[in-house]
Amino acid sequence: GLTDPGDDESERYHRVEEHRKVLRERLSRAQSFADWSEMTFALWGRSFAVLVLASAFAGLMAAMLNLQSGQEIGIWASISAYAQNAIVIYTLPLIAALAMRHSVSRSGQWHNAFRSSWVNWGFQLAEIWLATAAIAVVCTVAQDFASAMSRFGVEVVTARAGDVLLNSLLFNGPTALVGPTLAVGALVLIDAWESGRRRPGEAMVDAGVIQARMGRATLCTLVALGLVATVGRFSASLYANGADFASLSKMASWFFAKKWQFTFTAALTAMLIGAAVCVVIWGSLQGDYRSLVYPTAPGSKGQEGSTAQGPARGAAGQEGA
Repeated sequence: GLTDPGDDESERYHRVEEHRKVLRERLSRAQSFADWSEMTFALWGRSFAVLVLASAFAGLMAAMLNLQSGQEIGIWASISAYAQNAIVIYTLPLIAALAMRHSVSRSGQWHNAFRSSWVNWGFQLAEIWLATAAIAVVCTVAQDFASAMSRFGVEVVTARAGDVLLNSLLFNGPTALVGPTLAVGALVLIDAWESGRRRPGEAMVDAGVIQARMGRATLCTLVALGLVATVGRFSASLYANGADFASLSKMASWFFAKKWQFTFTAALTAMLIGAAVCVVIWGSLQGDYRSLVYPTAPGSKGQEGSTAQGPARGAAGQEGA
């Protein structure tokens, strides 16, 4: 029991207070887990909606440009293709990356990119990128197999499974890496937002510093997306057209004469989609989930000098505690 019959009133009081303290800590950790789980899936759900809408818009623009150039392509077919690719390439790696971050954070092993050594967070993000890249490539290959089977039949695809696999890996595999790149960029953006959490013995981080970190994380993500999309589309074009890899001058002239527009469009599309996702994540973190890291009383000024959004969650902001 909480108390023994032989205890005096003072001992019973201290024992009850100790049990209450343990109970409050356990409830706080349970609340923290529930709050961060809610945030993880909310970020993915909102990003999912934005990704599909942005990709559908990109598909619409691509169809309109093709129609203007005299190519016959269905608008709805283009929109559907872009949306399906977004689900495979972007949303699956993103939910996997967010889930891995949440799981590692709960065990207290997550290394914030703005608060720890680059060796720790660099290897950590590299592992997540490789894992999500494997997910994106495998799902892309599966999508290509399904598409080939619907067009040519199961028997034909089965007989030439090796060729289908090679074509999928060399043509669509590199372009699928933009999804893992965006997923890792989203984690860095979350790290930038969380880096302002005040810990015992540390000075308060200015709001401008947090905003600058989040801006830098967003900019690096967009640049990385542009580079990955450019390299992926360029390598896919080389494979599709059988370009001579031994001649750099021939490769350069061929690229600037025929393929730079497609590569530029792919890079711009990836950067626009990434910008839309970063804006949604940024707004969600600073608005709906600000109190997870910067708990304040209702109506009071928070750590960043703005009015709190909703009630304070107190110790619930200590993820991974």
